Amino acid sequence: MAKKRVEITDENLGYLLTDMRTSNGMTVFDAAYASDSSTTSIWKWEHDHTSPQVSALLRMCKAYGAKVYLEFNERR
Repeated sequence: MAKKRVEITDENLGYLLTDMRTSNGMTVFDAAYASDSSTTSIWKWEHDHTSPQVSALLRMCKAYGAKVYLEFNERR
């Protein structure tokens, strides 16, 4: 699989989660099991109904073999 660097935003998070899951040949059930989340949560995150907490996002990325680089910006 080709490596790609993508900035995660509120607008593309669901799409990226779905893309990473399907690129790894995983079902929603597989993803839920691998990331210690519920299938309902996975579905809601992929369809932009809610966003995962950082800890859940990191577990999912680990399950998908993705590296995550966090950048924090000061709010003014």
